[in-house]
Amino acid sequence: MSGSINFVHRKDDAIQKVREILNNNNAENVTENESGGYGIKFSWGNAKPSSLVLYYNGKGDSTKIVFEKSTDEIIKWFTSIAPLQGKIPKFDTRIGTDESGKGDYFGPLVVAGVFADRNIEEKLIAIGVCDSKKNTFKQNQRMAEEIKTALKPEQYSVIYISNEKYNELYAKLNNLNTLLAWGHARVIENLLEKNKCENIIADQFGNERYIKDALLERGRGANLFQTPRAESDTAVAAASILARDTYVRLMENLCELYGLDLPKGASGAVDEAARIAVKEKGADFLRKVAKLHFKTTQKVIC
Repeated sequence: MSGSINFVHRKDDAIQKVREILNNNNAENVTENESGGYGIKFSWGNAKPSSLVLYYNGKGDSTKIVFEKSTDEIIKWFTSIAPLQGKIPKFDTRIGTDESGKGDYFGPLVVAGVFADRNIEEKLIAIGVCDSKKNTFKQNQRMAEEIKTALKPEQYSVIYISNEKYNELYAKLNNLNTLLAWGHARVIENLLEKNKCENIIADQFGNERYIKDALLERGRGANLFQTPRAESDTAVAAASILARDTYVRLMENLCELYGLDLPKGASGAVDEAARIAVKEKGADFLRKVAKLHFKTTQKVIC
């Protein structure tokens, strides 16, 4: 097991903090040795000792912990008080989640999750899974179908919040991160109901408390890791593909249902499409197809 986290503590405070964590978790036979003059190596345990290196540069208020011989549980000791950044630990099993539609004025919010073990990861890599933002629409559509074929139905979950429900919830909560967390928590719970898994990786969209607070009993017992660019993990990348494919399909349905061209994203073309929609169908119509808290709404409704 490997990985790293940034620790927001100066050298001496960070060393003391590591000592406290090891002591609080009853680590035995702890040894400390200098590591190349710019770090300190902690080892503990008996026959097969665990170890990590605390790196420091002598400046600033942060140090880095690099896990060498560690288990999921040991990493949890430290990430419970410091967010994961940089390299994502490689877990044998984990759930990856991602969303689509967050930055699009038109269309729903979609969240997807994928459960992966070593066997599933091999299948996803063979498909060529990568972050959906790097794919063309056709590539993403093809990969989404291949992912669904390669996985069992209980190994992935996709949910969406329609625009009318989205606007209703946003009016009550007035917080996009709370909405996102609800979606991520739902797919996590759906997958944990049918898959034994202790690790969850999600792209960082806000304080990790948002998802943790939204999780139910099953999810709260798992290790949650949020980090920027989480799509570098295969499970998260597969989730991003499923989420984007679902968003695009739902957008096509909206366009066909209402006979309108509803562009993706947020741009001048989107503003113009919103003006046309208001002119043809009235201002109240936007709640059916758009996220009303975007600035576009104020631009087109005078």
